[in-house]
Amino acid sequence: MPDLRAVPPSPPAGSRGARVTIGVAHLGLAAVWLVLGVRVIPSFEDMFADFGASLPWLTMMVLERGWPVVGLLVDLAGFACAFVPPRWLWLGFALATVSALLLVVTGMALYAPIFEMARNVGP
Repeated sequence: MPDLRAVPPSPPAGSRGARVTIGVAHLGLAAVWLVLGVRVIPSFEDMFADFGASLPWLTMMVLERGWPVVGLLVDLAGFACAFVPPRWLWLGFALATVSALLLVVTGMALYAPIFEMARNVGP
């Protein structure tokens, strides 16, 4: 009878598809963060400069130059998870979720002053 301990274990079924999914998801999210950092956030900065009023703290935090870098770093770490052993693939999915939630919070923070101004306009 052959010694089965000498055979290396095969990766779990579906781990290759999970790796590709993690890699593609993080590349797509990183592209969105790049567009936000280069185009969207600077245009909101210019628009808010004309407001003359104080901005919510979350909006000020998003307008900082380092905010898109945080999202890019999360996606870089998540992309690296596509190349780790299969038992760590959950971390790649968790980081993709964190990056997507950060994008939602970023959008809400950018529009918060506009919604506040619209709420203060009476009939």
